[in-house]
Amino acid sequence: MVSERIPDKLFFKEAEVVKLIKVSSRVLQLWASRIPDLSVQTDAKGGSLYKKEEVLLFQRVKAAIQGEGKSLEEALKSALSGDPLPPAEEPESEPERREEEREARAGSPSPAPVQRGGELIGEVREELEKLLTYLRK
Repeated sequence: MVSERIPDKLFFKEAEVVKLIKVSSRVLQLWASRIPDLSVQTDAKGGSLYKKEEVLLFQRVKAAIQGEGKSLEEALKSALSGDPLPPAEEPESEPERREEEREARAGSPSPAPVQRGGELIGEVREELEKLLTYLRK
């Protein structure tokens, strides 16, 4: 589930965090708004800056939502308690991935929905959380 290692630096701009964690800026802002005691720094232009430990926290939140199917609240609670990250997946080469997909299709009539089920649930859950936040305003 963890896609990249976090570079060793003091602060990360919001755009960098978005790329590292692979979530939208709005999702990142939602997560940040739900974390108590998160003191987001700002740069000279007013952009958000996050510490490395905060980036790792966001990484744990994403892993809990997408990998484990937890709700945002459950994922935040889990991440804040320091639950370990799942092991990093080794990136596959393109030919290996295609071969595995062909094998999966041969053995199963519809592998795509099953393979993406957890991801889709996470995406739907995130969108519902955003909608709920909007409606509460």
